[in-house]
Amino acid sequence: MPRVLARLALCVVCALALAAPGVASADESLGIVAFETGRAEPAAADSAQRAALEVASRTLSGRPARIIEGAVAQARGCRDATCLGALGRTHGDAYVLVLGVGRTSAGAPYVVSARLVVVDVGAGASSDVGMAQIEVPPGTTDWPAAMGSSLESLLHQVPAPPAPVGSLLVTANVAGAEVFLDGNRLGSTPLEAVPNVAVGRHQLRVRSDRHADYLVDVDVVGGVEARVDAELEPMAPPPPPPDTRPFYRRPWVWGVAGAVVVTGVIVAVVVATSGESTGGAAGDAVPIPAIE
Repeated sequence: MPRVLARLALCVVCALALAAPGVASADESLGIVAFETGRAEPAAADSAQRAALEVASRTLSGRPARIIEGAVAQARGCRDATCLGALGRTHGDAYVLVLGVGRTSAGAPYVVSARLVVVDVGAGASSDVGMAQIEVPPGTTDWPAAMGSSLESLLHQVPAPPAPVGSLLVTANVAGAEVFLDGNRLGSTPLEAVPNVAVGRHQLRVRSDRHADYLVDVDVVGGVEARVDAELEPMAPPPPPPDTRPFYRRPWVWGVAGAVVVTGVIVAVVVATSGESTGGAAGDAVPIPAIE
């Protein structure tokens, strides 16, 4: 009877797996907890727990893994995903990996029943992602190698957390100025804060007619609103285009020619008038008598 109970306890973790993966929060971790069942020693559970941490640390992409301290009793008493989800929620984890380590006798292989739960799939509910049952030979010293491939297959169902994002607010001293981020048009000022901007350095350009472009690098930090107040400088008006018409069709040429003609006419009139005046004076002069 004790042996039957031990085997039943060993399979409790496996029997409740539902294989219904969910989506976790962005930057939370995978919490790991292990406990022994049947004739397994606490040291075996500790070895399995540390092995799982090592495998998870090299398998998960961008999501940290850690051991949940002081949670063995709670994990041992959980029989469904809701209970394990509450455990993960209490400790701030997005996923929980529970390992039940058992054996049927002192010389028998260890059987590790692994259960992966996503803590929040919406409305505070939790769900099983999957399970794995791993046999570890007795006397094994390299638990990560013994558990590696099976745990990796299970953990590959954990998605990488979304990339962190920030927001960007751009103002300008010119209404209707166009705003570009990394060459992509965001809109025109006044512009509301732009959400979901990838973390890192970006090139911002603000431009408007008759103003010099405003160009600056912006560093966006996750969860923080970056702000840029663009001061656009007015540009000097461009010089007039060169006159490519023939010289005789340019207004100034005819202006000069007209001035020359007018000047000539005036000179001619003055000369003519002066000549007439001189002739009249000579006709009225008294003749000088001849000398005999």
